[in-house]
Amino acid sequence: MKTEEKIKEEIKLIKAEIEIFKKQYEKQSCFSTAVCVNDNKIWLEALEWVLEDN
Repeated sequence: MKTEEKIKEEIKLIKAEIEIFKKQYEKQSCFSTAVCVNDNKIWLEALEWVLEDN
């Protein structure tokens, strides 16, 4: 497998993990603070956005 193909495969896996994390945040009713949940969602969305360019 070429390096480029490996990278694309890794990106697919990361995107799948991001979706799992997003669903976990949506399901959890209580974190230490709502801000914590919001910050994590923002970071996940930012990571997704960065991966979209690749």
